[in-house]
Amino acid sequence: VFNDEIIIPALMKAGNSLEDARNYSIIGCVEPTSSGNTFGCTSGNDISLVCFLEMGQNNGKLRMMGKRTGIQTGKLEDFKSFEQILEAYKIQTKNAVEYIAKCVNLKDKVYMTSFHNPFVSLTLEGCLESAMDMTEGGAKYNHASISGRGLSTTADSLLAIKKAVFEEKFITLKELSKMLKSNFRGKEVIRQKLINKISKYGNDDEEADNMARWVAEIFCDAVYEQKSIRQGAFRPGFFSYGMHVVDGSFLGATPNGRKAGWPVSNSMSPGNGCEREGPTAVIKSNARINHELISNGSSLNLKLNPALLKTEENKKKFISL
Repeated sequence: VFNDEIIIPALMKAGNSLEDARNYSIIGCVEPTSSGNTFGCTSGNDISLVCFLEMGQNNGKLRMMGKRTGIQTGKLEDFKSFEQILEAYKIQTKNAVEYIAKCVNLKDKVYMTSFHNPFVSLTLEGCLESAMDMTEGGAKYNHASISGRGLSTTADSLLAIKKAVFEEKFITLKELSKMLKSNFRGKEVIRQKLINKISKYGNDDEEADNMARWVAEIFCDAVYEQKSIRQGAFRPGFFSYGMHVVDGSFLGATPNGRKAGWPVSNSMSPGNGCEREGPTAVIKSNARINHELISNGSSLNLKLNPALLKTEENKKKFISL
């Protein structure tokens, strides 16, 4: 499902004119792009947001990697406020996105110098006029992109810390940190409490959904601060194409109760088994996120039982959905 009311403003934010934004089509899976005049590179440059979460709580390190890959922002057990935890996450996000953008630009520089594509360039508005290949920035619009994965796992984990440690206070940061390091070994009761007693994105819960909105905005803002070597905008997106399973295999346990090695959440969908209020609630949660910032597209995946279509009444409900 694609909506002009969202996509047109989103493309204009990325630099498209109103006329070109109205004339969009969908590339690959979900990426809206102006037709016939864009070299967009809409996929292939992506990261798991859960990495930023883990690095922000482990002084810049990913537990399974051993060495530090992010900025030293402190350890989970040493933070004094939830605001400090959010700031650490924000710093890790900004630093990692800047690094990814440098890698993307380096890749594009190789194509720019060694892998011209004159045939496709002939089909793109702007290349003939500028006498430049598409790889050199000859098209009218020359976007790059960075996609995020694991939105729900990240947001649910941050909210779990806020509720469990700072509001309900049934666990301390030191205790939580120890549980994450040991993969909740011997702490199944607490793990189930983190899973079942704290609200999750995807259930039309305003507090949980606003946390997801904040996580998405921090990522999108960081992406928009980058500039492509082909003189276009970096566009943020949220889709996983199955890689959320691979991401999870490299990540440690998370505060929402997910165990080490388990998949993180898929694209903008709720975490596995976290949606308890039906598909309407999932869509309402997703609608609370500011999609006008997500100019490279997003996917919200729903799996519905075929039995839902067996009766006329249920068919009407599905159409209403």
